[in-house]
Parts: sequence; C-alpha cells; structure tokens
Amino acid sequence: NLANLKDIENQPNYTFVKADICDFDKMLELFKQYRIDGVIHLAAESHVDRSIKDPFTFAQTNVMGTLSLLQAAKLTWEMLPECYEGQRFYHISTDEVYGMPTIVTNCSNNYGPYQFPEKLIPLFINNIRQGKPLPVYGKGENVRDWLYVVDHARAIDLIFHNGNTADTY
Repeated sequence: NLANLKDIENQPNYTFVKADICDFDKMLELFKQYRIDGVIHLAAESHVDRSIKDPFTFAQTNVMGTLSLLQAAKLTWEMLPECYEGQRFYHISTDEVYGMPTIVTNCSNNYGPYQFPEKLIPLFINNIRQGKPLPVYGKGENVRDWLYVVDHARAIDLIFHNGNTADTY
C-alpha cells in the first residue's frame, strides 16, 4: 500500500518502481539506472495457507525472485572498479549466501500496524470482535515467536549499517 510510504515519498534516496522481482531484465536495468549500492530484500510470499495451496508461486517469488535480485546485484557490482567494496545485499529470513557481501537475518513472526488481515494476530482480533471461531492449526501445539515490526525495522537498520558481512543474526 503506497499510502504507507507517504512519509518518505519525497526523500532523495527513495524511488518507487512497480516491478516483479522475478523479472531479471528489469532488476538488472534498475540496478544500473539507479546505481544501487545497497539492497534490503524483504520481498517474499509469506502466508502459510497460501503456501500450502500454491507452493510454486512461493518458490517462484522466494527463490527465483531472490536469485534475480542477487544476480542483478552481482553483475552490476562486479563491473564497478571497486567491485563489491561499499556494496551490501541484506536478505531477510533466508540462509542462502551467494559469494557477495551478504548479511542474513532470521527473524520471528512480525506483528504491528498495516499487517494483512489474514495474518494470525489481526485474524484473531477480527474474529474475536466479530464473534467468529479462532482457527487452530494442527493440534494447537505449535509455538510461535513474535517481534514487533518497529523493533525489527530498528534491527534491520542497525544490521544493515553496522553488521558484519557473512554473519547471520
């Protein structure tokens, strides 16, 4: 929702481009056009029910989309005189490494404002308010960890600027 980005839309280091991360040619074009030197990659399919129903869409976005961004970064950055120096690719919630200056974080579930209504916490709140039953997955024995989205955003900023290349947080 672009309304969520209203407070940064006029910042000099922000440009919105509607594109599919799986479109490698477009990603390569954008890396070159904007001389991108840092990526914080959060794009992913993440809803469990949809992943079960359509796992190919998830693999396409989460694996091939990530590969598209990584390859665009790699090809662009390797052509620079400084190569990877000063460049950084930060991929949230994966354990893939691509031989580049990457940092990986594995976070727990996030919650907070603007969350999609089908996510667990908003779903429970809406169902409680509407007197609907609360869905329980499996036998209800699963345990989930939760991280407030603002705390996660602060950690992302800290790790992006001060994290050690090749570390996992």
